[in-house]
This record gives sequence, C-alpha cells and structure tokens, in this order.
Amino acid sequence: MSIGLAPGDPVFVIPDNAPHSDTELRTRTYTDVLKGEELDPIAGSIPDSNSSIIGQVTQELASRYGVREEDLVSAELQLVPASPPADVGLDRGLVGGYGQDDRLSSYCASRAIVDLKGTPNKTALAYLSNFEEVGSVNNTGAESQFLNSTIAEIASAQRGSGYSDMDLRRALRSAHVISADTNDGINPIFPNTSEPSNAARLGYGVTIKRYGRGFDANSEYIAHIRDILDRNSIPWQTQTPRVDVGVGGTIGGFMSREEMEVIDLGVPLLSMHATFEMSSKVDLWNFYRFMLAFYGS
Repeated sequence: MSIGLAPGDPVFVIPDNAPHSDTELRTRTYTDVLKGEELDPIAGSIPDSNSSIIGQVTQELASRYGVREEDLVSAELQLVPASPPADVGLDRGLVGGYGQDDRLSSYCASRAIVDLKGTPNKTALAYLSNFEEVGSVNNTGAESQFLNSTIAEIASAQRGSGYSDMDLRRALRSAHVISADTNDGINPIFPNTSEPSNAARLGYGVTIKRYGRGFDANSEYIAHIRDILDRNSIPWQTQTPRVDVGVGGTIGGFMSREEMEVIDLGVPLLSMHATFEMSSKVDLWNFYRFMLAFYGS
C-alpha cells in the first residue's frame, strides 16, 4: 500500500511547535531538537460513533485498504516525505528527492547489470541489502550469510557432486566488490564541516572514498578501479573525512572480512540524510557508466 504520493492522497504530518510558545524547547542541542517519541504523525482527527479517533482510523484502513489493526503487527510500513523528486536550480543540473542515500546507488547498480550486453566474462551480481543504516542486522542485512549462501548455490550448481567448502572460499577470495554508497559533498554554506583540500564536489564525478584509519581498500585494488575509470573516460574524485571527525565504511567491511576485494565508491550529495537530498545528474550518469564498465571488466 502507498498513501500520500498520488495526487489527492491524504498525508501524515508530524506537528511542529508554535515559535511563540516553545521557550522551554529553545535550549535543546542540535541533535535533540525533536526527540524520537515526539515524532508522532497525525493519522486522523474525526472520532467514530464511540468518540474514538483510533476506531475511525482503523475503520478507514479496513474499508479503503483492507488492513486490519492486527495486520499492523506484521506490516512493514515506513513514513517517508511525500514530495516527489524534482529538478533543482534554473539549470536543472541537480535532482532532488528523499532517500537518495542509498536508492541512488541501488538503482545505478541494478540498472547497469540489467543493461549488460551479452554474457560477462565473470559472474556479475548486484546485491541490494536492507538495514544498512541501523547496523545491517537481520537475515536480509549485509552482516547475514545471504550473499555467501547465494554464491555457494552458484558454485555448487557448477561443481555438482564435487562441490566443497573450498569452492566457496575460493570464489569469495576471487571476488571484486564495489560497496556502492553515496557520500556527503562539500556544502558551500558550511564548507568547514568537510576536509576542504580533499572533499567531494557535486558534478566532479564518481567518488573514491579513502577512510584512512577506517575501512579502506588495498593499493592494488584501488589502482585496478582507477584503471577501469580512466580506460572508460569516467571522471572521478576522492574524498577523505576530517582527521578529527573520521568515519568508516558501511557494508564493505562485512565482505572484506570474507577475503573479498572491496572498495567504497559513490557520488556526493547535498543535504545528505535530510528529507530532500540533492545529487548531480552528471555524477549519476557517470556512476551508472562506471558500474556498467565494472561488471564487464
């Protein structure tokens, strides 16, 4: 079910506090302006015959969408911004919309593998995982054995009765992985929050992320990726975080510990993790081109 994106749909709204009555809230720090338990959306306001607003809402869910109250226990429903994607700027050089981290990378990776011509020289996989922002948990997260099991299925289908655990280990050791993830681009309003001499900029191409003390690819694999980029005339840049801030890789570390060759690449965003993120159309196109070249390399 989807509510709020089609014209004429109702939307859910989290009410804000009026500025002339929020004195006691003004001393809150930047990350605590709104607490988690204060983010309750308005789902209804008209009571039913028993003076129950919840009763009226559940009746509407049942009659309009066939969803009963007990179905909400097993439902996977998410509140997302209801505004559609839009071109940003008079030159329309940027695309804006919620959730580009990381629907953007997922789309480029899956679209590129669909667009491959012929049969690639090596097995090509696009693995889209869930729960990355909360620790890659559960049996659909990157920390699960789902990817290993999938590769084992492929190897055992090829090897037949001669399959052994060493076949899986050899396949993992031979794997080349792009951990496709967006990154924050330098913000012209707050440039000092980035490392100014090596910050990623919108419109400058695919970003190779160098984490230093965090998760990082080895020199040989980085050189291999640079070669793919250069041979296909794909513009690229690098990004490192500020030394005193520091960040690490996302799902790449889980695959690296399985002896896969892994590197973290993406494109920069403005307003990353906000309700309306912005990316460069040029960067999007070049990241798609890179994924296409990577699968075919």
